[in-house]
Amino acid sequence: MQLYCIHIGQYPTTEEGLKVLIEKPTEERLARMWKGPYLADTDEVPLDPWGHEYIYNSPGSGESAFEIISLGKDGAQGGEGNNADISSRRLGR
Repeated sequence: MQLYCIHIGQYPTTEEGLKVLIEKPTEERLARMWKGPYLADTDEVPLDPWGHEYIYNSPGSGESAFEIISLGKDGAQGGEGNNADISSRRLGR
């Protein structure tokens, strides 16, 4: 994410999502600055440890520029233990 931001001058939008880390943007201005892929050895955005897609928001909650969220084992909001949501914001990314 940091390298993408350095090259492009901003984090991906929510609409662009994490896919833009592996696929060149279609907007000509962004495509010229893109120096990816930014995820090594993959042509797909990885799934969370339970096989669910990550949720990406930009801006993130609070004052964070972006937030990446896993909904945990159950794939539903909330929960405890392995079912608890995990946020990059709470991890201090």
